[in-house]
Amino acid sequence: MAPPQVGITSLKFLLLWHN
Repeated sequence: MAPPQVGITSLKFLLLWHN
């Protein structure tokens, strides 16, 4: 439940979705 963790997850998901 940390702000950085959410950001990393969002970035990873975005990268996977964009791929």
